[in-house]
Parts: sequence; C-alpha cells; structure tokens
Amino acid sequence: MLFDMVSTGSKVEWKKMGTEEDGFCYDEIKLGSEAPWKFRAGEENFIADLVKEFPEEEEGIREYVRLCKRANKKADMYFYGKVSARGEGDKNNNSATNTRSSPRCSPSTSNLCSIST
Repeated sequence: MLFDMVSTGSKVEWKKMGTEEDGFCYDEIKLGSEAPWKFRAGEENFIADLVKEFPEEEEGIREYVRLCKRANKKADMYFYGKVSARGEGDKNNNSATNTRSSPRCSPSTSNLCSIST
C-alpha cells in the first residue's frame, strides 16, 4: 500500500523470490544438523508448511496468522501516522510548509525518530 501511494503513475509489481522448483522459497533457517526450514512465499504456503509439521495445531496456527495480520494492520496505521505531516503548517498540512517541528527522539517518547522540518 505504501509503495502504491508513493509510486508515480504505475502500480509497483513485485517479482516472486525463489523458483518454482523450490516452491518460491525466499528464506531458510538451518539449526545444527537438522534439515533447513524453508519459508515459501504466500500465506497459504506458510500455513500449510506449519500444519504439515504440527497437524494437531492447525486451528492455533490459523489463529496465529489471523492475529499477526490484525497486528500488522494496527501497526500500519500507527506508522503511517508517525510519518505523516504534523502540526499546523498550511491548510493542507503540507510538510514542506509545515513550520512546527516534530518531536525529538527520546526514550520517554518513542523509539522512532522524526526529522524536524
């Protein structure tokens, strides 16, 4: 969504990582001598791979994914709010003409920093 908002004139098209042969694996983790755990692209692949390893946990796995998506949407709104223009600026709240400075970084306010305008 963010890339759609900042792209000029055309929608960003993502290329799949990995290959068809590896199930479009975009990352893998190897612990000790165990076979690597491959992360395949796509929500349903993620769920299917976990259910294959933990079949008795399918309901919990699906609930985990649902909660992750919910948290991600909430985080999106939080971060979009952090990067949007603040203050009184012009009537369109254009950050280029916004003269009010953003909060400085401090442990008491946030771990995220804004650049003052």
